[in-house]
Amino acid sequence: MAKFKPGASGNPAGRKPGAINKVTKPIKEGLSNFLNEKIMELPAIWNKLTPRDQAGLIKDLVPYYIPKLQNIESHLEIDSLGEAQINRIATDLLKSINEND
Repeated sequence: MAKFKPGASGNPAGRKPGAINKVTKPIKEGLSNFLNEKIMELPAIWNKLTPRDQAGLIKDLVPYYIPKLQNIESHLEIDSLGEAQINRIATDLLKSINEND
């Protein structure tokens, strides 16, 4: 027989949402302090890297600054659309393209 019911723990108050792990907080703070101190050394380090290593560093750091895009699938049955709907889609696409140029 299970000690607790599914979805219920022995501590109903539980951990508050967003609570930070006690061990994680000092590690994050220490790493942040270290990186803040060393950031000024980055240009000198960069100049010593090969082009391949520079590209690798950029590849490794970019996900922390630019979120990854997700592939979105869309199934559109053009045959089921009316002429007005197709014209609206085409107009919106062209407008979007022109805004990004």
